[in-house]
Amino acid sequence: MKWLSRLLTSGDALKSTPKVPWASLLNRQDVLILDTETTGVSNWSEVVDIALIDTCGSVLYDRLVLPQGNIPRVASNVHGLTRENLQEFGAKPWPNHHASLVAALRRASVLLAFNLRFDLRVIDQTAQQCHVLADMPSGASLPSLDARCVMLEYAAWRKVPHGWRKGHWKLHSLQAAFGREVTSRTKQDHRALADCQMTLALMRAVAKRDPGAGATLR
Repeated sequence: MKWLSRLLTSGDALKSTPKVPWASLLNRQDVLILDTETTGVSNWSEVVDIALIDTCGSVLYDRLVLPQGNIPRVASNVHGLTRENLQEFGAKPWPNHHASLVAALRRASVLLAFNLRFDLRVIDQTAQQCHVLADMPSGASLPSLDARCVMLEYAAWRKVPHGWRKGHWKLHSLQAAFGREVTSRTKQDHRALADCQMTLALMRAVAKRDPGAGATLR
């Protein structure tokens, strides 16, 4: 049961339909920003760090997660987390976090993530590998939750042509977008909470410059 990835197919997350602009999503307790750090990018990768904030800037969830498998060095080099230091920090396996995430999503009307498709996929994978399937609400329980990809919406706002995919906009990393719109002096920490906060700062900066930003993927 791919309970979070269902948002990608049941809603307008990756479609070009008109959306509420970013300016209308800021300073709201019902609009959440999600980010994860993981053991990799494969179909078996797991969450090792997860955070949720609202667009007022309040931290709703910020926890380390102990994966079932090992953390490859290439992933540790990105976020600095190893299995050993997760154990030292008292990180708990995914089943200890699942209910809190579900509760937060039930209170939300909009879910934002910089790289939405990746974050939802890896959360799904982690839940399935831990056999945590039964306590997520059915699709009918989240009828108004709108999942939106900030990376795609920022690309559509910037309108930089893709180098070789005709009709597509160039995608920008969070660090590149933040460096252009907010400040070039901040190095990305590649931790879930820091990336949530960078995403919020990016949205605030862009919305201040253009109140209509984020209203379309075209």
